[in-house]
Amino acid sequence: MKRFYITGVSGTGKSTVAEKLREKGISTIDLDEIDGLCHWENKNTKEITNWYSGIGTDFFESNQYVCDKDKLITLMNKGGNVIVVFGVADNFSDLSYLFDKILLFHCDKEVFIKRIQNRTNHDFGKHQ
Repeated sequence: MKRFYITGVSGTGKSTVAEKLREKGISTIDLDEIDGLCHWENKNTKEITNWYSGIGTDFFESNQYVCDKDKLITLMNKGGNVIVVFGVADNFSDLSYLFDKILLFHCDKEVFIKRIQNRTNHDFGKHQ
């Protein structure tokens, strides 16, 4: 089994690539699309918190987006010979050993800002 992780800031094309891979029959896992796979938590208290569009920078300074490693492993084990995981998790250093290859998507600032402003599937990144 080959396991890949594709990460990068919002708007770099992760979801678009995931969609194309799914069309080709490749198993994908989007960290943001599976209920209960990831959650926001306070960095100090570890209490679960809730993000909402426009919440402000204070939220991002005091909270982190955490992927449940055990749930991710379970999902990956249900996939085929190739699994591609997409997303950004603040606890990535605890997950990196799970993957054969890690790819970091990046693009010019103007490009990802335009992509975020024009997307319709969710509001993450559309706030100041």
